[in-house]
Formats: sequence, C-alpha cells, structure tokens
Amino acid sequence: MARIQVYPEDNTIEDSDKLVGTDGTISDNLNKTKNFTVGQLKQHITNGLGATGPQGVQGVAGPMGPQGVPGPIGPAGLEWQGTWDANVAYNVDDAVGYDGASYFCVSEVGLPLPGSGGNPNPRFDTDNWALLASRGITGPQGPAGANGATGPQGPIGLTGPAGTLPVQTRGTLGGSDGVYLSYTNLIYDINIIEDGSVSSFFKLPNVTTIGKQVIVDVLGDNCSIYSAPGGLAFETGVTTSTSQITAKFNDLIRFTSIGGNFWLVEYLSRSYPVANDTVVKTVKTTITTAQVLQLFTTPITVLPASLPGKLNIPTNIYIKRNPGTAYTLHTNAFQLLDASNIDAGPSINPNPLTSTSTGYMNNTIFLGISTSGATTTGLYKLKAVGANPTLGTGDLDVYVTYTEMTLF
Repeated sequence: MARIQVYPEDNTIEDSDKLVGTDGTISDNLNKTKNFTVGQLKQHITNGLGATGPQGVQGVAGPMGPQGVPGPIGPAGLEWQGTWDANVAYNVDDAVGYDGASYFCVSEVGLPLPGSGGNPNPRFDTDNWALLASRGITGPQGPAGANGATGPQGPIGLTGPAGTLPVQTRGTLGGSDGVYLSYTNLIYDINIIEDGSVSSFFKLPNVTTIGKQVIVDVLGDNCSIYSAPGGLAFETGVTTSTSQITAKFNDLIRFTSIGGNFWLVEYLSRSYPVANDTVVKTVKTTITTAQVLQLFTTPITVLPASLPGKLNIPTNIYIKRNPGTAYTLHTNAFQLLDASNIDAGPSINPNPLTSTSTGYMNNTIFLGISTSGATTTGLYKLKAVGANPTLGTGDLDVYVTYTEMTLF
C-alpha cells in the first residue's frame, strides 16, 4: 500500500512557484513530465491573447439605496436691521450697516443709559460686533450731470454810490411849435434850444439812473419842459412840486435824476462852466432811525470832505422819507452845518420827519452857497434844529448835488 505524503497548506501564489504537468499533445510524449513556474505560465497566456474587444453595453442601474442619516443642524442666519442706530437695542445675529461697511452682532446690545449719548458704533465696539463686509474702495468719478434748471431771480441789490457824471453829448433841438403835447425828447446831456416858442414842449428822458444830469440852454423863446409820465420835476427854491417847468429865453437849467422820473431842478448862472469837463456829482446818505433820534446832538455828514486840490460846493439837497411813524420835533426844520458845526446855509423846510407818508418828499432847496461861503474842507452835515427828535421811526435817504471845483 502506497504512502501519501502530507504537505502543509500554503495559499500564497508567487511567480517563482513551480508547476508539474504532462505534455498531452505529442503521442510519444504522453508520459513525459514537464515542470515550469507560475511566471512562465502567465507570460505564455499573455502571449496567446488577442486584441482588446469593444466596450460592452452598460448594465441596468441597480435599485436606489436607503436614505442616509440626517446631518447636524447648521448655524442660524443673520437678520438685517438696516443702518446702525446708537439708540436701538440689538440681538445676536442682527446685522447692520455703518459708514459704508456691514457688521453682525455677536453679543446682545441693550438700550443706552440716559444721558450717555448712545451706544458706541460697531467699528469700535468689538466686544459686541464683528465685521461682516468692509467698505469698498472709492470708485472712479462719474460723468458730469446735466445742468440744472435756472433758479429764480434774486432780490435787487442796494444802490451803489453815485459816481462822477461828466458831460458826454451836446446838440441843438427845435420845438414842435403849435402842436399841444407833441413832445421833443431832450436826447443830449446838453440840449441847446434855438427856435423854441411858448407852444414848444420838451420831455426829459424816461427811467434814467439816479444822478443822470440833463442841461437845457434856452436860446430861443419860452418853452415848456416836462418829466416823463409818472414823475414830477421839483422846482428850485419852492416846497411844492410840478410836472412842468417853463423855461425862458437865456435860462440855463440843470436837471438831476433822483430816480422814478423825479428830477432836481437848478437854474444856473451864465458864468457856470458848461463844457465837456464839467464835474457835477450827487451823493446819497441814509440816516437810520437811531441816528435821527440824535440828529441835534450828533449831526450826520451828508457831503464828504473835498479831495486834495478840489472844493465841494453843495447846490441842492433832497430828502426821501422811508416808511415809519411820525417823529416829535422841537422845530420843523433841518439845518446844514460845515465841518466846524457852524451854520452853513438856510434852514430846510418842511421837515419830513413829521409825516408818515412814504416816497419822495417835497424838500428840494437851492442852498445858494457861493465859493466865498463854502468851507475850506467842503464837508457838510445835516442837523435837526432846536433839539433831538423824539419817538417816531423811519430812515431818511438824503441826496446832495454839488459842484466839485478844481483849485489852482
């Protein structure tokens, strides 16, 4: 009886392991034993393989697997509260905007204490707030926008001081004889009327600037001169007004505009230099209510001192009363003083301080001050006569027309 050897079991296969077999392909070698390694067998099989075949058809999808276990709960979202407010309480996860950035609350913020001025802003209160998104960089400047609509016209500014008004034009005019109220316009600064008659009518310019001067030199017969519609010509040396001036042969008359088609009227001497270098000026001074109430104690300068080499000689004064209430006066008159507070001319009547009316008052007076009576400084003041006015309100606008004489 044959004995069978028992070997230990080893499931590990390696390329060096040897196999034993017989060659069954050749008849005379049927009983021939062969041995070879696993690696040689693998190489032999590989050498005998053909080309890789085409991809097979995809199989049917298998059944869906069971639902997985739910994951853990995620963190809570943020509640946007708009722009941060120092006087509002905030809860955790509230989000706000401040100074171009956004922040979210990490610790509850209560209402501020009274008088504290409010809670600190999120940028500095890092215990309660955390940055969510920082402020972006400044973008490029956009294109210029379209021009806006024109705004309403502003109020009319204050009237500036009167400047020097040299004569500019000179011409000869004839009247419209025999045609009633058919006016010839006085279009020149110096108007020479050579062929006028008692039925000739002339009209001053309409709506001129304050200080505008027109001179009429009558070399013909009598004629009539009117202001433009709505105005009155104030005749020299009287306290009443008129809309018409009758000019006689050889009259030399100067009209000075004080606005609103109102004119000061002066009858000049033939020795008066009517030429292109004549300098006649008008100056305006506003006397306030407070100054009026002290006008006897503290006279107000209405004509400033002369310039070097010049001498100011006043010829007319005109007073415009602004709205207010009547003043109580000691004497119903003004007085003109020189620089030494000495009476420099006649009293001016009537005094408009007793009136409550508005507009231009009839107070144009020819001062008639000659060069011998003029002060060396050319400075003049206006003073109330007798005592300071009492009570009352309303400013005064004082216009003084004067000749600036050159000394040599």
